[in-house]
Amino acid sequence: MVSVSNKSSCRAVLPMWSRRVAIVVSLVLTASLSACGDVGRSASGPDMSNIAPQLVLALSRQVLLKGNLDFDGDGKSDILWRNDDGTISIWLIDGATPKATPVVGTMSTAWRIASSGDFDGDGKSDIAWRNDDGTIAIWLMNGATPKATPVVGTMRPAWKIASSGDYDGDGKSDILWRNDDGTISIWLMDGATPKATPVVGMMSTTWKIASSGDYDGDGKSDIVWRHDDGTIAIWLMDGATPKATPVVGTMSPSWKIVSASPSTIVILSGVAATGAPITSGIVILKDAANAIVTATTDAGGNYSFDVGTKQFPVMLRITPDIPGATSLYSAATSSGTANINPLTHLAVYEGMGRTNLEDVFAKGDFTALTKGIIELV
Repeated sequence: MVSVSNKSSCRAVLPMWSRRVAIVVSLVLTASLSACGDVGRSASGPDMSNIAPQLVLALSRQVLLKGNLDFDGDGKSDILWRNDDGTISIWLIDGATPKATPVVGTMSTAWRIASSGDFDGDGKSDIAWRNDDGTIAIWLMNGATPKATPVVGTMRPAWKIASSGDYDGDGKSDILWRNDDGTISIWLMDGATPKATPVVGMMSTTWKIASSGDYDGDGKSDIVWRHDDGTIAIWLMDGATPKATPVVGTMSPSWKIVSASPSTIVILSGVAATGAPITSGIVILKDAANAIVTATTDAGGNYSFDVGTKQFPVMLRITPDIPGATSLYSAATSSGTANINPLTHLAVYEGMGRTNLEDVFAKGDFTALTKGIIELV
């Protein structure tokens, strides 16, 4: 189990396993530097079934410092797919030709692909998973076959996986974490075992982690930051220590970094409930550019979106499938947790000056949705 306390190194404590059973009524979880973990379990192994793939990680992502998603170690990038039902498939690519398209297995949709990298240093990509309850597992891969599926630990929802890279130069991928309060931590990994979990420092939440890579050529990954005003900075890292933090320049916010993508999916998730979970409900997310995506709640009222390309703030709406039921609304100013329930509805309604939320959602003008409003709940 891994715990972060008082912004110091994490330490091992006794296992504690729990599933989320309570509905969290706050839109933003209070950032906590305490994170409990569960070590020593084995995550669900492969469960072969038919597949109709949908692309999850279509872009080449970094493995260690320079590589891409290379599951068979042939020096060529491969493509990782995931179906809506949780089935995993890999296209092992030779140029533009898939030389094999095996099904890897199935994971419950409560598990999400969080990152990728070569965690055991065998020259082949592995897959890092995160469960909705915060549990972290790694599939140590040999081509399309998981040779081991250990659970690594657990981090509370306030901690998000930002990227992966080899920060200590040992030839094995590490995991970069960021807390909702801006705190940065790195799990320096030896396979599926964190050999150290130091806190690196803190950055204002107006700074976002944009990418990682070896920018000074010392064999160790560095961190690229971008400020909300467009300013770019790089933390040149020596393990978990920034040896220099230069500002690189500024680009207009209309420019997005795409040439070096972080190996992570940006998730906004939550629970829809009115005392009891809203099951099989359609959650509609509309962003500040009026782009719309939808998700369906599961038996526990859980839903999630990949918001990596969305512009914040966003509004969310769900209409319970009950005769005479009215829509409930929520909102978020960043990725993380956004529940939908009567309290979130009331907070957004009050924060928007008691304006009809159906009209607000239809017009798509969410400029009044500030973090202060979100924290009214």
